[in-house]
Amino acid sequence: MSDASNNSDSDEQKDRVNKRSSTSGSATGPPNKTSKSWYQQPFNNNWLQEPELKDWIEADSKDKYIVRCKVCDCSLSNINKSSLLTYKMTQKHVKNFELKQQMTNIKTFFTTTKPPSLREQVAKAELLLVAFMAEHNIPFSQADHLVEVMKKMFPDSNVAKYIQMKRTKSSYVMQDGIAREEKEDITKICQNNKFSLIIDESTDISITQILAVVVRYYDEKKCQVVDVFLIVLRLKIQLQKDCIIR
Repeated sequence: MSDASNNSDSDEQKDRVNKRSSTSGSATGPPNKTSKSWYQQPFNNNWLQEPELKDWIEADSKDKYIVRCKVCDCSLSNINKSSLLTYKMTQKHVKNFELKQQMTNIKTFFTTTKPPSLREQVAKAELLLVAFMAEHNIPFSQADHLVEVMKKMFPDSNVAKYIQMKRTKSSYVMQDGIAREEKEDITKICQNNKFSLIIDESTDISITQILAVVVRYYDEKKCQVVDVFLIVLRLKIQLQKDCIIR
């Protein structure tokens, strides 16, 4: 009997030791591993203001974590700005971007430009009329009669109806309008190109000494050397000093 009781006591002690060891092991052992949550980059509207990105990216209407590439017609998920710049330099994207630049947008065939207003059409007609008279050496005094004839020739034209061009206005449009703009254009060309001056002195019907200045330069648009009239200078002769001054 004593041996049986001793065996039962030893068994109970072993069970207690095993329970303690299991309890202490679970308390001091390594913690359970938990799944790590990764940060997802949503579409940033500020990217649409970036010069390197705004021309080829757009937001996805269904998923805020997707960036659409308009050039490659593909979706880029969970991508940040630096990754977008890296994708921009890929061979696929560069090739598709070059092809898109060469293609003509079909919308350009259906867009219509706003027609000019009647006031703009009248102003254009007056400029063309003055330029025609100056090109063909027609006196501006003829504008008084020419405009009236044009109104009778084209009674159904609103442009001809509202043209107001007499000799005084013709002279003003030529001197302070067309001539001034042409002079400024020639001056800008001479500032950036080599040129030479051709001058000719003469006397007009009012016995006034004038000096005509012509500029000779190479015209890149026409690919040839051209002579362009620049200005006429009125001179006063001072006999006492034997010199010419403006």
